[in-house]
Amino acid sequence: MKLRLSVALRRYGDDIYIAQTLAFPLVSAAAASRVEVFEKLSRSLVHVLGHLHPRLLCELGRPIEVLSERLRLPLFGDHASLEADDHDDDYPRYEGDAEPALMAVDVVARRFGGGLVHLQMPLFHVGTWMFEEAGAFRFDADGGAIAELLRSMRAWGAGGLFSRATPEGFEIEQIEVDVAPLDLAEVPDEMRWRDYFDAEDLIKTAGSERAPVPTLESVAQLWADSGASTAQALELAGARFGPVFGRDEALGELGRLLEGKIPAAVVLVGPARVGKTALVKAFGRRLLEAPPGAEARRLWFADAPRLCATEPMSPGWQQQCRELARELELAGDVLYMGRLVEALDAGKYVGSDYNLAQFFKPHLADRRIRVVAEATIEEWNLVERRDIGFARAFTVMRIDDPAPGVDLEIVRKASALLAKDDGITIGEEAIARAWGLQRRFATAGSPVGRTIDFVARTLNRAVQQRHKTIDVGEMVESFCEDTGMPAVILLDDRTLDLEAVRARLTRRVMGQASAVLRVADIVGVTKAGLAADDRPLGSFLFVGLIGVGKTELARALAEFLFGNEKRLVRLDMSEYANADGYNRLIGQGNEDGDLTGPVRRQPFSVVLLDEIEKAHANVFDLLLQVLGEARLTDANGRMTRFQNTIIILTSNLGVDSLRPTMGFSDGTKAQEGYVSHFRREAEKFFRPEFLARIDQFIAFEPLSAETITAIAKRELDGLHMRDGLLSRDTTVAFGSDVPAWLAKRGWDKRYGARPIKRVVEREIVWPLAAKLAERDQGPGGPCRVTVEVEPPGDIDSGRLVWRVEAVSEDLSGASRKVLLGQLEQVAELRRRLQHCLYADVFSDLEWQVNQYDISSQSAHFWKDPEAADMARRSEEARKVVDPVLLLQTELSALEDLATEAYHSRTFDIVPDLAERVDELALRIEEVFLTVMRTVYEEPDQIVLFMASRNPHDPWRAQLIDWYGQLCSVRGWRMKIWRARTDFLEEPDREDHDWRRQWAPTSEARGGALAIEIEGHGVRPLLQGDNGLHRMIAQEGNAVIDVVVLREDEQYPQPAGLEDARSSASTVRIWNFRTREVTLADFEPRSFDPRNPWPAVMPALEEIAWQLVDLDWY
Repeated sequence: MKLRLSVALRRYGDDIYIAQTLAFPLVSAAAASRVEVFEKLSRSLVHVLGHLHPRLLCELGRPIEVLSERLRLPLFGDHASLEADDHDDDYPRYEGDAEPALMAVDVVARRFGGGLVHLQMPLFHVGTWMFEEAGAFRFDADGGAIAELLRSMRAWGAGGLFSRATPEGFEIEQIEVDVAPLDLAEVPDEMRWRDYFDAEDLIKTAGSERAPVPTLESVAQLWADSGASTAQALELAGARFGPVFGRDEALGELGRLLEGKIPAAVVLVGPARVGKTALVKAFGRRLLEAPPGAEARRLWFADAPRLCATEPMSPGWQQQCRELARELELAGDVLYMGRLVEALDAGKYVGSDYNLAQFFKPHLADRRIRVVAEATIEEWNLVERRDIGFARAFTVMRIDDPAPGVDLEIVRKASALLAKDDGITIGEEAIARAWGLQRRFATAGSPVGRTIDFVARTLNRAVQQRHKTIDVGEMVESFCEDTGMPAVILLDDRTLDLEAVRARLTRRVMGQASAVLRVADIVGVTKAGLAADDRPLGSFLFVGLIGVGKTELARALAEFLFGNEKRLVRLDMSEYANADGYNRLIGQGNEDGDLTGPVRRQPFSVVLLDEIEKAHANVFDLLLQVLGEARLTDANGRMTRFQNTIIILTSNLGVDSLRPTMGFSDGTKAQEGYVSHFRREAEKFFRPEFLARIDQFIAFEPLSAETITAIAKRELDGLHMRDGLLSRDTTVAFGSDVPAWLAKRGWDKRYGARPIKRVVEREIVWPLAAKLAERDQGPGGPCRVTVEVEPPGDIDSGRLVWRVEAVSEDLSGASRKVLLGQLEQVAELRRRLQHCLYADVFSDLEWQVNQYDISSQSAHFWKDPEAADMARRSEEARKVVDPVLLLQTELSALEDLATEAYHSRTFDIVPDLAERVDELALRIEEVFLTVMRTVYEEPDQIVLFMASRNPHDPWRAQLIDWYGQLCSVRGWRMKIWRARTDFLEEPDREDHDWRRQWAPTSEARGGALAIEIEGHGVRPLLQGDNGLHRMIAQEGNAVIDVVVLREDEQYPQPAGLEDARSSASTVRIWNFRTREVTLADFEPRSFDPRNPWPAVMPALEEIAWQLVDLDWY
């Protein structure tokens, strides 16, 4: 039974909504959004109305006119209609000429017909009845009805009035609830005169007590229990359920089907990631939030594999499912089976096709158990084809994509919730960009679910990288990582240089300027966002001689557009010349198709169909759908989308009928009719409707002699990057005639430039391998291999001459070993910088900067009284953050430069690299101290206390001497204080200055000494020295407890420093026997007793970062 009730909705700010039923003022709900508040109110109303006498439901269903108006009333003063004795003693009163204070109050009138009007103030839960003459009703602030309402408010008192804030927004809304009327058979006869019945008033029917469910408890997983305690409900909800947005109607329908008096089986059918599982979880949350007295019901989860899994020596899955079905029937619980299609094959074994679907079919058809499952559209079609009886046992609920506008709102809410859980700020523009990217490029499933998944992955990356905010750039970068697409194509603020794209493709495909120009245009179309949503990004037919670059251009396009040559799906169509080629491309049985499978797994790819003319005729029918609509359905009914692919067809049609040619174009005389010849041949072979679906017909030109030579040179250049040369100090140089010599022998009229690679292997690689093998057996060392043509310039009859010469490292001035050492230095600097980048204190500074940059764009930001302070703190943080990020960029560039120099053997760059490494090392240390100093109030001062019973302790004197060396190197100032014996007996006083007990000294002698050091960043670096410093030596062992004075501590009493602290841990062990020092959590390292700081300083830096993060918290 559906009822429509009037609701007063009050809004406070943007995140507080209170909905109050006018017919039942005490039934209300509060939430952070309109949708959520009505959802909560609906659940409460279902419970309340379900316990009302049915006769009242009929009265509530009558349509009533509702009016509202905001009046300004003297709530705190006298009113003309109030008598003097009507005031509370605590109620503010105004006498004489004082003007009463007015308060804005929303007054609601419900007109019942016949002149009867109910006047109420929902904010104060008061109301009164009045009678109106026909058509004469109006809101009269001075009328008797208003006076009666004000008189009713006396119960509130002044405190109650002051606690009721006037809402910023007030409106009357309608809410529709689906109520199951109370069965009067459950009401005792002597109580049927009442209007409302509590749960304990109802007669408990047979079976109302819960039946035991041992099989369900052992097989299934409990998701929700409406009869659970509050603690159990919170535990279940927190572990499994999140909120669902925009599915109120679907959730209500699912609840009506599953909680009806007659059990039902429901299947949710919709695209993948549309929210089917989320809807089931929302139903589970609804069970957990059921009001007291509601019918107890549980939601269990067990998918097909779980249902058919049995223990060894058990009666089998059929008996297990039989007991489970009986328990579901007796308990009235709901079973969630997950993907329904799995039931078609679950339970089968060799010799028997009996499956889970056949087992459950009679139980579902007789409507004895409550079951919910889900299926995609393709999976549901498969269920209907394979077992129509099983399919008909289910009630189908279609779950479609949300309406336009609602879908983006769902994405916003879900993204904001995910970001809040991760402690990350994500901007509205970033969410909108994620939505736009998924709508444009998503190939399968609902764009809503895919966008939420994508945002979740982006947030996970941000958490791992310790980012505090996500902007549009980071969202696009994350999308590029998923798809391989270059960021320049997707970022609006990045300009795409098509000339640079053409140049990059030309380096891979030589001698085909026209083909490269036309293929590069597809990159520009993608950048402009002009590609059609229902077609591939582009489709091409490449024709021409063999070995002219058709396949190479496809590889180059895949590498540029999708980041990797592996994004090329290449199929040799000669393998699909038979009639079964069609089935092999779309799959057979449970196997993926050769075409649909790779594209479904990697929708961003280049599809190369090589020698398309050799395919069977029915393959062309299949490709019509791919080229025209960018989709293809496989043998299992799954749709594969091709809108993010580039389709390239290659063909050798017309090669045999082409006029005889030398194979080299002369570069000056144009070959008339070359393109026309191939086009005519294609039109003879392919059907017109097939050619009409291809975007561009591209004829590849024959390769010139210069192009063949350039290809040979490129192959020779590629040899330098092979592992055998990279691992040796060997330089290979080729004479200027060598590429032409190879080109002469590497061109073939039938195979174009393809033999070039074989010639390079035969003439260059094999002899070079033999020379290197001979060198390895000899003295070794750096060498230079020179290959030249003899006689020079004679590429026709000349031969290759090899020379191997030893190269002295002293003469060269540098070697690859030096470059390798510099690479290791750069890597160590990068590792050190990561300590800073990943530190919580730096992440907090970054967050301050990003938060200010985002917040300050708001028009209301500068109205905030804290805005100026936030701007100041942001500017201070920026002064720390920007140098660190700049260092990160410079260090990355230096590492790339050193790597390139190492591989290309550019030794003359070694001095410049060494200078840059030293410069960056100094800057890194400076920014480290700058970041660390932000944590402490006094970062440039520290006091170390050392006490010993031996006034002339040599180990303590050694430590103090080492600290003195460190101060000299870093420019710090050190001062030694000795405990004054004449103050030891002075009594304690509240104003006692402990420092008066210490006197300056120049000698490291005395019972207790204080080492005061001042200098840039001294505290973070030496904070980790707090603890025991042990010495192991031939003459004996010793220990000194170094006590670091915290910033909030006063100077201690000298007497308290005489003994080592029992809680002190060992921070350093100096072993003079082995000349090794061991720091806590570090491996032993060698040290020089004359100056140990170079050995321990790297470890001190890491310890400093650990302590900085602890102190920051």
